[in-house]
Amino acid sequence: MKQCVTCSTVKSLNRFPSNRRRRDGRASNCKLCEKAYHARWNKRHRKENLRKAAVHRKRRPHYDRDYGRTQNGRAIKLFHAIGYRVRHNPYYKKLGINFNREQFLSWTQASSTYTRCFNKWARSGYQRELTPSIDRLNSSLGYNLRNIQMVPLQYNLTKKKRRSSAVRSRKKS
Repeated sequence: MKQCVTCSTVKSLNRFPSNRRRRDGRASNCKLCEKAYHARWNKRHRKENLRKAAVHRKRRPHYDRDYGRTQNGRAIKLFHAIGYRVRHNPYYKKLGINFNREQFLSWTQASSTYTRCFNKWARSGYQRELTPSIDRLNSSLGYNLRNIQMVPLQYNLTKKKRRSSAVRSRKKS
């Protein structure tokens, strides 16, 4: 049991948000008081938050959902996804990425496969399974423009399932 600093009500610990810096691991205000505080703060700072969001959207249009549904926007999102994978996965980190954003964008613009894949995805109403995705031709090589191809996400997902079932069947034998 703990007493909220704001409303002075004694409540069980699960009614307080976690806070690793505190000795008991919980914040000094209960969740209800925290929620009320944030609602008041957001109301007071609404204009400033809207202005900041507009500036952010202007500087970074590829974060906008609708921009991600354009050929260029989807290509940028794919490039960021590759970069994230290479930065955060030790296996891909050692393989590396051998092209920059501009090279990747010009590759996608020149690729008839990407255009076909993107148009099919757009005509489907942006179904997740048909989202343009990158597939490496040779898994042991890193990301370079000669080793990647554009495929629907569905292809990569089924490829992953086939690979994992093959590994499971090898373990059984």
